[in-house]
Amino acid sequence: MPHVKIASRFKFVASKVTVLCGIFLGLATFACGFFLNRSELPYVSTRLSNVAYVPAYRRLVVLLVDGLAFNFVRRDSDIYPVDLSSNLRFTSELLLTTKAHLVHFVADPPTTTLQRLKGLMTGSMPTFVDAGSNFRSYELMEDNLIRQWRQANRRILFVGDDTWTGLFPMSFDEADPYHSLNVKDLDTVDKAVHEFVISSLQNSSHGPHWDVLIGHLLGIDHCGHTYGPAHIEMRRKLRELDEFIRKVVTLLHSDDLLLVLGDHGMTASGDHGGDSYAELDAALLLYSGRGFPQFINNITSRKSSIAQIDLVPTLAALTGVPVPYSNLGVCVDDFLGSSLDVRRALLLNFVQVLNYTLSYHREIGFIPMEPDLEQFVNSLSNGTDADLFTFAQRLENEQLKSRLQQLQAAFRKHWTRFDSGRMWIGLWLMLSGISTLLHFDSCWGKKELVIIGQNFVAIYTLLDMGTSFTTSIFGRLMFASVSTFVLFSSLLECSVSFRSHVPLLLAFLHGMSYLSNSFLVHEIRVTCFLLHTLILCYALKRILTIETLFSNWHTCCIPVALMLGIRLSVVFEVCREESFTSNCRSAVDAWLAKPLTKLTLEEARLTGTSRLFVALGALLFIIVSHQLWLKHLTKGAVKCVFLQCILPLAGFFLAVCWMLDIAQVFVMQSSNNLIHWIRTCFSRAVLLSITVVFARLCWSPLLIESIENLKAVHPNVPKLRSSHQTLSELNTTSEFHSYMKSINTLAGAASIYSSWTGTTLILLPLFASMIFLNEVHIFPLIAIPVTFAMLSYFLQDFAKQAKYDEDDLLARHLNQASSWQIAIASSLLDNLSFYMTGHQTTIVGIPWDAAYAAYSGIHTTRWLPALMVVVHLYAGSILVASSLPLFIILVAPKNWLWTRTDRLCCSTEFALCMIDPKSVQFSYAFDRLIWRFFTCKAIMTFGSVVSASLLRRHLMVWKIFAPRLLFSSLSLLVSGSVLIFVRVLVINLLHSSVAELRKRLSEKNTPIY
Repeated sequence: MPHVKIASRFKFVASKVTVLCGIFLGLATFACGFFLNRSELPYVSTRLSNVAYVPAYRRLVVLLVDGLAFNFVRRDSDIYPVDLSSNLRFTSELLLTTKAHLVHFVADPPTTTLQRLKGLMTGSMPTFVDAGSNFRSYELMEDNLIRQWRQANRRILFVGDDTWTGLFPMSFDEADPYHSLNVKDLDTVDKAVHEFVISSLQNSSHGPHWDVLIGHLLGIDHCGHTYGPAHIEMRRKLRELDEFIRKVVTLLHSDDLLLVLGDHGMTASGDHGGDSYAELDAALLLYSGRGFPQFINNITSRKSSIAQIDLVPTLAALTGVPVPYSNLGVCVDDFLGSSLDVRRALLLNFVQVLNYTLSYHREIGFIPMEPDLEQFVNSLSNGTDADLFTFAQRLENEQLKSRLQQLQAAFRKHWTRFDSGRMWIGLWLMLSGISTLLHFDSCWGKKELVIIGQNFVAIYTLLDMGTSFTTSIFGRLMFASVSTFVLFSSLLECSVSFRSHVPLLLAFLHGMSYLSNSFLVHEIRVTCFLLHTLILCYALKRILTIETLFSNWHTCCIPVALMLGIRLSVVFEVCREESFTSNCRSAVDAWLAKPLTKLTLEEARLTGTSRLFVALGALLFIIVSHQLWLKHLTKGAVKCVFLQCILPLAGFFLAVCWMLDIAQVFVMQSSNNLIHWIRTCFSRAVLLSITVVFARLCWSPLLIESIENLKAVHPNVPKLRSSHQTLSELNTTSEFHSYMKSINTLAGAASIYSSWTGTTLILLPLFASMIFLNEVHIFPLIAIPVTFAMLSYFLQDFAKQAKYDEDDLLARHLNQASSWQIAIASSLLDNLSFYMTGHQTTIVGIPWDAAYAAYSGIHTTRWLPALMVVVHLYAGSILVASSLPLFIILVAPKNWLWTRTDRLCCSTEFALCMIDPKSVQFSYAFDRLIWRFFTCKAIMTFGSVVSASLLRRHLMVWKIFAPRLLFSSLSLLVSGSVLIFVRVLVINLLHSSVAELRKRLSEKNTPIY
């Protein structure tokens, strides 16, 4: 009844695809409720009729130096290994006078450029999720300083980062924007800013009038991303900045104000985006030709640091415009002139913040406050701007500042709102989907249509959210209740083997560990502990069930080797801000953490060459091993050309890329651009070679010789008697040994699966990943398939296999190869691979420079750099997912033997290609392994969702729990996509081709290539 099997198979696939969509839809729904953007008010501040707005300076020059950390200007901590402030000699001398003043300029996280620009112009504080929009700027709708200056008819000139023109389109009288995302280019934007600013200052006496001049320099930030702050190029960029400041100062008039400021700081590795002290601590330098007499008269009250949002009301007062409507900053009285100016600025600042607070309460929602502050705000809720100004005049300056700071703290603490309804819906959808996958695994065939219907209802109700949100909530709760009841009632009817599901507890334990911030910080050690637990339990079980320990040496040796290798994996752990007390490696560690391009000259001489030679040795070992494994191919054949020529050529190109990386350290900046362009060409050559080989292997997946060649060499090779000949029939006759002796010539049938899988799904992804990763990460990537092979060898139940007949061995192997212990071990290794490749679940740890590993110049698309960054982040996860077929292919040692050509062959792998083409044992086993692996990953991701939900008011939610949720979700999406792709390749391409080969072998001898 073929139509019945097809219908059952269709229901099976359709139901699981529906559940898969339900899980991701639940994850997206939860994210929509958890990651909410800050609510904005579109109002614009207007002038008060009874207040004079008098500018303190005639012109304003703003030089925003991207990534200018305070330690670059004045060293006050040991964040960086060298003193960089010595490169700013003129600036240091300028700070000794009364005409300049330097303060710590503290940013609000996230420390991404777009969000910092919004804060510097509006005085508002961004939320965590705003960091995701850093690479796509839209017009800023909130009130801001640019808009206020335009309304006051000020002429504004701009040059530099094009993010400004994205935020403020049609706002500049003259603009010269430059693309900002090419981190390899250190000089183009800076040179343009230098020329434009100097020209505007020189021509101001007889050229067009201007009031505000803004220049945004990118060289220092790009140098940090590309080389790190300790590199010699950073010193060059700082010296250039110092000379630029000197030229600007000499051209300023006495009534001009110069601001040199950084939008964020920089970590020791040159990154930013998070909330560490090094990233938040920027520099702010003020200079005026007439000096700051208030600092002389009251030098003891100088502020050593100010918040970046506090600059907004201060600049509004200094330039004589209203404070932007959404501002939460408090004006800095030290920067203002007379006491009268300070008083007027504080009054206007107070009226603006209080007006914004009252509007926010009326239109968005109440902000929780201290009882005293709440009573104070409520007492003024019905007042007009004039009433508020009159009331503020009755307060002293210190009282005004105290109330402003209290309101700022209240907004800062309770800025982010959560949509609890969407969050709980997402949780229920994910839980229902995971439970349904477990249901399918245990008892497919019972109530499957009910489960499919439930998930369709879930998808429909989510898409039909519409306007009746309350009704939707009620319907979802009813759906959750009914589906849970039906699901668990159906599970009770299933004959579940709880013993086989015991390893699944490790996935739940790993998910539960996300409820602890300490476990999250040290997640690599938690993962290692769970892997050790799994291996140790099965090792003890194996020791207790075997009769002779010494004859089964693998019982002790393999688990010891596995546990030792897992323990050594922590060597590649890179520290995060909270984990410096552990045995991790600093992000500036020259041996394993820093890319070759970021090494200093001394580090390159001491460690760089050693790293390079060791990595080249590993690469050579991979290529030679692969060539030996495929030595059965005839010289001169088409496949031989592709595999034995093009793949080594790709390895050579990859080696050249690594050599060019370290070459950039030994040459001057003028040659680095050329070297990077050459490196990009070789990177693309690697990718092109990989693509050509992949296309060829997809076109002809069988790595075999022709049957005619077989008959010429081995004319006595027996022919299969029927299309249903089994492995046991071969094993009981001399035919099996004759096949195994000649199998190396018969297309390498003994490695017909492993050869293609090892080449297409392991070697090619490994080569592609190494373009983006550090060269030392070739070792953890090699360890992934090796560990899979050892796990497959170890977790087979050899003792029980002896009790089965040969006819059942293949089915027994397929069942064990797709067991829960294999799935949970793979998912834990997947999680471990993320840390082994030098990553951490932090925003600052995202490798943005990977976007230029195979690209030179300015990206014209968004998806390509995003794809390259994702490949860098999840190279280990991609390789784990693509290596899963090894568990199905590799088998117990009793089925391995040596052919007369001294080639290790696998009889059960040969048996896989001898099974009936109509049989679905192989595809069922592989599907079962894929879904169990995905279920384990979904359980771990669900743990991060639960932790983010329960701990959403935790002090470390945006520092630890929210980033973990983002990385877990993206990892699940990447693994799911790769698994679908691998499944199509292995089942629909390779296995189908092998079945066709088997059919042709049993019928007639025709050439097969």
